[in-house]
Amino acid sequence: ITGISLISLGCYLVTRPDIQQTVQLLNIKAIPISPIEVAALLIILAGIIIFLIGLFGCCGAFRENRLCLALYIIFVLLVLIIQIAAFIITAMFYSEFQFGIRSRLKSNIKNYNYINSSPYEYAIDSLQKQYKCCGIDSAYDYGELRLPSSCCSSSAPSTDELSSQCTINDINTNGISGCYAAIANSVILWGKIIIGTIVGLCVLALFGILFAVCVYRNIYDSYVKVPYPV
Repeated sequence: ITGISLISLGCYLVTRPDIQQTVQLLNIKAIPISPIEVAALLIILAGIIIFLIGLFGCCGAFRENRLCLALYIIFVLLVLIIQIAAFIITAMFYSEFQFGIRSRLKSNIKNYNYINSSPYEYAIDSLQKQYKCCGIDSAYDYGELRLPSSCCSSSAPSTDELSSQCTINDINTNGISGCYAAIANSVILWGKIIIGTIVGLCVLALFGILFAVCVYRNIYDSYVKVPYPV
């Protein structure tokens, strides 16, 4: 059950739209996969391994098979190492977000492409439309009078005129309120969920190891012949 739950959680994190938006907003192009996706994939991997080794544990305990129990202990230790790695990656990303992401987001937004939209432009447009905000700290982050159409209020005259009429000083804008709070809340929330899940699984893994060791020792002791008194 724990393994299936982990696989579901990891898949949910990888496919959730707001998390993918955050990955695009950070514009991490230097590496093929973002820290958030790495943590999610590690959770999926841990779930698969836990599901498989759970079969070893059940088989070993039910049939009193020491080999299965030994494999169970080894695999749970492996899962524990993976979970610790996922915790470190998530904690590092969480710390980086708190201290350096604001400046990175503001730097990225100045490169907004008004002509050829990339996944980054789609992500920032979706965020600005959803939360009715503009820029990171404010609309002035774009550094020019012209703003993306996603900064325009729905009360603007027509969709075709938005890009030409929506400016920083225009009443048709969503206002000068930035989107940083929305981005921060999303990352902090999911960072806490991932970290809390990993910590809980580490505790369960430790209990699983202790339980397996106790069962293994009981099976071993039952096979030891007690000498008859002389």
